[in-house]
Amino acid sequence: MVNRALTNLNLDSNNIGLNGTKALAIALPGCNALTKLNISGLGTAEEKQILTDAVAKCPALLHFNFGVCCFTGSSRVAVPASSSSTGELWRQIGQMKMGDIVLGWDSPRDCADGQPPKPVRIARVERVPLNNRRLYGVNFETSEVDAASHQCRVPFFTDEHPLLGYGEANGVTWLAMDERAGRAEITEPSTLHAPIEKLQPGCSLFVHRFAPEAAAILRPVQAVPCDSSGDNCDEYVFNLELDTGKDNEDAAYIVNGLIVMD
Repeated sequence: MVNRALTNLNLDSNNIGLNGTKALAIALPGCNALTKLNISGLGTAEEKQILTDAVAKCPALLHFNFGVCCFTGSSRVAVPASSSSTGELWRQIGQMKMGDIVLGWDSPRDCADGQPPKPVRIARVERVPLNNRRLYGVNFETSEVDAASHQCRVPFFTDEHPLLGYGEANGVTWLAMDERAGRAEITEPSTLHAPIEKLQPGCSLFVHRFAPEAAAILRPVQAVPCDSSGDNCDEYVFNLELDTGKDNEDAAYIVNGLIVMD
């Protein structure tokens, strides 16, 4: 039974199980003093959604992290021209639904090896409360202005979402503002076989220019100062789960020109 006077709850298990998740979800709304909830990882998308619905009912909760990382609803997801009714090569993530088609990769290694993205079906759209989590954007070491560099300056991703890039320690790898929280996003070993590194100046990120046949290119990160509290931002944030037919691999898609984990 969860103590109703708890203010901070940390669960280190990488898989608390479906029954444990359901029991926790029943207890959480009664924890009137709980302000911070951290779970190192959940085994399935169903478990994530059960707790996502539960934390929305917690009256005092200011921060939660259990591997649900996301983007603001206005963030642009790359799509094939054939699936766009407007002729644009992107759609806002907040307007997408299960069954829609995006551009992506079965594996981040395919992207890093220079393969162009391919059409991939959305298996699931995650919509979760932002609460008081912070949002981030990035600046690049370039004077070139294009859709990707412009969109990335506006805070749009949560600190745990893995972005594909080139780290200082492991070469091609996933990068996140909060690398420890980012590791909770991977319920299976990463295809890259490298730990998530911290996103910071000196790293490079793969950038895609919303051109369907183009490969992504590496662009050095100059700084990561574009952060904002959730107070004046979207009430909900979003993430996509892709149907690649390879359940044990981390797939990738394109948001505001950056390559991100599904």
